[in-house]
Amino acid sequence: MGFVCVCVVALAGGCRGGTHILGYECVDTGTELDLQAAIDTRDTVLLCKGALITLSGPVSLKQGLTLETVDEPTDAADMATILLGPNFPAGVGVAVSSGGSDIQIRAVRFDGNRRALGARDTQIPVELGRGTGYVVDGCRFTDSPGWTHLHLIEPCDSSTVTHNVVESADRPHDDSGHSTDGLSISCAHTLVSGNSVNDISAVGIVYFGGPGSTISDNVITETTTSAFSGINIGDAIVPDNTGVTISGNQIVAVEPRYFHTGLAAGLRVLGKTTTVSDVAVQDNTIKGMARYGLAVDGCLDCTIDGNDVSAWHPLPPLASCPAPAAYIAAKTAGEATGTLQPGFVDAKIDNCEGEAEVLGDVFRVYAGDVVYPDYLAFEVELYSQRLEQKMDAAGLLRMEWDGLETRAKAMCPAMATAADVQSVWRLIAAAQYGMMLAPADADAQVRADLTASPTGTPCSPPM
Repeated sequence: MGFVCVCVVALAGGCRGGTHILGYECVDTGTELDLQAAIDTRDTVLLCKGALITLSGPVSLKQGLTLETVDEPTDAADMATILLGPNFPAGVGVAVSSGGSDIQIRAVRFDGNRRALGARDTQIPVELGRGTGYVVDGCRFTDSPGWTHLHLIEPCDSSTVTHNVVESADRPHDDSGHSTDGLSISCAHTLVSGNSVNDISAVGIVYFGGPGSTISDNVITETTTSAFSGINIGDAIVPDNTGVTISGNQIVAVEPRYFHTGLAAGLRVLGKTTTVSDVAVQDNTIKGMARYGLAVDGCLDCTIDGNDVSAWHPLPPLASCPAPAAYIAAKTAGEATGTLQPGFVDAKIDNCEGEAEVLGDVFRVYAGDVVYPDYLAFEVELYSQRLEQKMDAAGLLRMEWDGLETRAKAMCPAMATAADVQSVWRLIAAAQYGMMLAPADADAQVRADLTASPTGTPCSPPM
């Protein structure tokens, strides 16, 4: 049961039940029923600091509503949290949605609870639109079960998304799919600024279109997982992107994490055929590993100027695609026109996105059809360093993994299948790199584990 407490003056004993806040009326810990009841009866709904609203069903925000935590705290621990509860139905696409325009959300934390609900690709915490005048300021988002954390859906106009944080959460970036964007915006004449997007697995900020918007001074950082892109413009759900500016953003991958593409102006890299035009990409900084740091392919009459890609490092190349590059633009092909800052590689990158795990195809030759493990993440950074040093990065990697395979075969009988050897290869790799054992100690550990394994375990000694 949610509580509402009203204190007009401080009296002995104060108010009963819920949170006692002088001069405020706020919604305390409760359910979607408590929250919806407050929304239906007030124009401003204050949530008590630290309140937990657990949703077992969706909530609709009415036109003109302001929803915020009391005193608009900046510390996530003080914000009220709206959580998708364990009984939230899988078939509901949006947990908190808008029922009109001019809605403001300030200093509220939204937890999609993916860790409990699992991946639900079509289910997201918050969607605003169709309408105008939305404000999302100073909020926190984490652990969406679906494809994004915040969506502004077209038609949409004249909104602001500022000073929000997408928190790090446990979202593996691998071939199992179920990747998640940070902020997904399809709203004209809108400011998306001062936001921090951390450890997203798909794209930090996706702009789906609309003229006159500014995406500025945001920080997209990867430290515990990797992502497809930092910022994308060119999906062109709304084809008109006239006057859109992407400026002053920082897109940073901390090794061994990476982006496939740091900033994409036009999405030929994803196989999209629609182009955008009259877009300015200026004074952005792209650091760390990426196959293509700044990619301009599918952006016509655009202004590309002042972007810093000096701290870029390459990812492994893709077959039938241009070599990795800090800055690439399809000028000769006519898919990158306008004012282009110097220093680009002139090449097309159609369908050069690549798989989520950049070494996954090689890994599975040795290890079988399993997810690339995080304890081998360092191999991507090592590959990148070897590329920069003009070494045979692919050959050296295969030589190393061939050595693991030779050791695995030595532990298996002659009649062992390829799958048996792959299973032992995985055990050796996990012991050596996951447990940080020396090769001889890793082999001894694996032999001991195989000896203690149940009969029928691949390459275990017969009883």
